[in-house]
Amino acid sequence: MKVFMYDAVPNFGDMLNKYLWRRYFGELLDRKDKILMFGIGTVLGEDTGDAEQVIVCGSGCGYSRKIERIDTKTFNIFFVRGQLTAKLLGLPESTAITDPGILTPECFPPGSKHGRVVFVPHWESASSPLWRIACERAGIEYVDPLGDITAIMRTISGASLVIAEAMHAAIVADSYRVPWVAVTTSARINLFKWNDWAGSLDMVPDFHHFSALGPSDTFRTLTSSKDKEIRLEEVGQKSETVQAQAQDSRGGGAKRMLKKIYKIVVPAFIRNRKDDFLNHKLG
Repeated sequence: MKVFMYDAVPNFGDMLNKYLWRRYFGELLDRKDKILMFGIGTVLGEDTGDAEQVIVCGSGCGYSRKIERIDTKTFNIFFVRGQLTAKLLGLPESTAITDPGILTPECFPPGSKHGRVVFVPHWESASSPLWRIACERAGIEYVDPLGDITAIMRTISGASLVIAEAMHAAIVADSYRVPWVAVTTSARINLFKWNDWAGSLDMVPDFHHFSALGPSDTFRTLTSSKDKEIRLEEVGQKSETVQAQAQDSRGGGAKRMLKKIYKIVVPAFIRNRKDDFLNHKLG
């Protein structure tokens, strides 16, 4: 059985799949068959290749526009991340449990309590060196989301507060019972997946919007595209105001105009994939 994960950029949230499922499925993961597993991640709707059977344990919707292609004869859905995913797929509410990241402490014992405040950016934000510098000046520990996963878990579990732009930083902090706050550094934030997970625990995420630091953050806001993302309105939910906060800030009108120009000039296949790597070079 193969576990599907996004590994083009090995960020710790997706990489949890490599560690977590080994504990529960063991040697089954080494079998050469045509069974594919969707576990941690916003991966429902992704291409399943030549898989003859797909097992879903806690995955969520949010990015792909191919949700309607899910074949109920092929998919064996044990549970999904949250009620928004269940509603979108027409599944019983009972299939919405929560993100499997809640099991992290069973794989990574909590580290010693160091009591520091830590900031965990989204892996896209990690391309900018300015956030690390800002943390140093503020006396906050910067956690690289692309760093060693054991060290990340040790740091998060021992913190007094986690400032989380990466959603799995909040999930992991919650699993270790460490307080956390949600932040965003650009308009590139998927409200559907955040609300999907938070709703599974009867929470509503309240984002603190940070101003952009440097050209890569500005570029990520400029190139943020909701074309392929699933909107909260599609499942009857009100969209929160992260985008509105960004647009209400100084220069919001100019940014909106630049974004429209960017979408007209740059082909969609570049916008949806290659601009992420261009942003890393900008950072």
